Amino acid sequence: AITAGGFCCCVKKCSEVPVDDAQAAEMARADEAAASQSGDTAAAGSSNLDDLMAVTEKQYVACLDLAFDGPWKQGKGKEGVDTFYVKTEGTSLLTVKGEADIDAGMEELAAYFMDFSNMAISDTMFIPEKSGEVAALSPKYHIYHGSFRLPRLFSPRDFVWAACDDIITYRDKKVGVSFGWGVTDERVPPQKKFVRAHMDVGGYFWYPLASEPSRCRLMYVIRVD
Repeated sequence: AITAGGFCCCVKKCSEVPVDDAQAAEMARADEAAASQSGDTAAAGSSNLDDLMAVTEKQYVACLDLAFDGPWKQGKGKEGVDTFYVKTEGTSLLTVKGEADIDAGMEELAAYFMDFSNMAISDTMFIPEKSGEVAALSPKYHIYHGSFRLPRLFSPRDFVWAACDDIITYRDKKVGVSFGWGVTDERVPPQKKFVRAHMDVGGYFWYPLASEPSRCRLMYVIRVD
């Protein structure tokens, strides 16, 4: 069965990467500036589904390539969760990855991640009353708005992202995808007391264990500004 603790553990441990005092100070100074940083975004509100699907597929394949092949550095993992991080070339951003073996099958995990309300289980910082679906573009493609609490000294953040939930064939194996990337959408104006942040990439990938096909290896990859 899927347990709340397992997913919360995975998300929590993914965030446990080394951050020294200087980095923390830099993050705090950037707090107000984050709202105006654009990054690579797309006007999702006016994009047609074909264009969004094409861009999203390129994004999640690139993220999968990074997840499997990236020059990861080992983080502090425990309780069955392995963590890794890598600095993004040309920026100060970290890409963070967590991995764990999960007592759930491919379809069970797909159903779990396609239910947006489960974000409150997967991430304890998620604020459900300030979040929701913006648009259902197809059964597999959606636009979401999510709000998140941060530790003290940091303002709460919110994100708008395009999401893809699917089971694909990648390198001759079945891989589950619950992937998002930051977009802009005029239907979701900035909220008071929240800093609008940008998610370069983020999401979950999973595949069955060769030795135990009823269980999966779950990977969580995230890079945000």
